[in-house]
Amino acid sequence: MFDYATHNFENALRQAKGDIIFLADQDDVWMPNKVERVMANMNDCDILFHGRKVVDSNLQVIQEFAMPHPEFWRNIKSCTTTGCCTVFKRKILDKVLPFPESGVGHDFWIGVYGGFFYKRKFLKESLMLFRRHGNNVTPSNTRSNNPILMRLRYRIIILWEIVKVCLKNAVW
Repeated sequence: MFDYATHNFENALRQAKGDIIFLADQDDVWMPNKVERVMANMNDCDILFHGRKVVDSNLQVIQEFAMPHPEFWRNIKSCTTTGCCTVFKRKILDKVLPFPESGVGHDFWIGVYGGFFYKRKFLKESLMLFRRHGNNVTPSNTRSNNPILMRLRYRIIILWEIVKVCLKNAVW
């Protein structure tokens, strides 16, 4: 159930050399101050999430501000974590790889895992333009058209992967 995008991101992340990891999609636009603002806030956290403006293919704003929900359970419910708005330290990368083969998206897995096991921070700034168009790999910011059982299954898979990590690391 491993998809190509997740597989490609895993291969790319295995090549990362730095201590701070930024994910990027080819069709999004970073604000000129993104790296500066993120780096100024990484000293007191392990994973950072920032806001974004959702835009169309012509960079016209569709949604003024969006970011993952800071509460773990609310984020699981709404699946709002996106990799392009997530920055994390190498120590998280070393733990999240290899990505689960159960079909969890790479960005959501990093965000959920990092947000659950590490110190997280949320910047309420839009540091990028998140482009939505007809060819996106992920669905738009509108409500999912997937059947409720499919959405529920995805969340159960994510929670099961977190439980497996907890069990694997438990000291009995």
